[in-house]
Amino acid sequence: MDQILLIPTQFEASFIKTPGCVIPGGNIHVSGIGKKTASTLLKIIENKRTLTDILLAGFAGSLAEKFKIGDTFIVDKVYYKGNCISIPEPSPPANIAKASLFTVKKPVFDEKTRTTLSVFADLVDMESYHVAKICAEKNLRLSVIRTVSDQCRKSIIKYFRDPNQDLPPEIKQAGKNLAETVKIIWQLLCAYKQY
Repeated sequence: MDQILLIPTQFEASFIKTPGCVIPGGNIHVSGIGKKTASTLLKIIENKRTLTDILLAGFAGSLAEKFKIGDTFIVDKVYYKGNCISIPEPSPPANIAKASLFTVKKPVFDEKTRTTLSVFADLVDMESYHVAKICAEKNLRLSVIRTVSDQCRKSIIKYFRDPNQDLPPEIKQAGKNLAETVKIIWQLLCAYKQY
């Protein structure tokens, strides 16, 4: 069994790639946002014939009022343009809250779109559905971890473009929560492959 971590941006990866990181560097792939993540995954699949598990992790916007910045979830369903893919729980199961997610083409920062999408899902991102579709087609196990970075009401793109600026405390904490959850799931996947 071989597993990789896909993470859309260098900004998100900066929280994972720290001293003491349990994931070997060659297993971490910064994939790009949106459909670029799917293209990256397809290239990796071509080169890694023994690939069995994909861990996709990163930030997501919250469509649900009850979720706060820093809340972290395992995604169990992803939606895109009227389609839905269910994602089985990692084996062995993790004691982490579940959420549904809607994949969109561009970031959501307006109340009308947020309200419309909230009927279908709890979170929003730009990658998960595309990765889930490939994993389903290629018979690869997928785990998706998303940490709330914003409430889809104002842009936080500036942090992704210039991660060297001072981050608000809640974004720093969200990054720590993401990294800790990635570590937990990675270790569960490693333990599972020994059996």
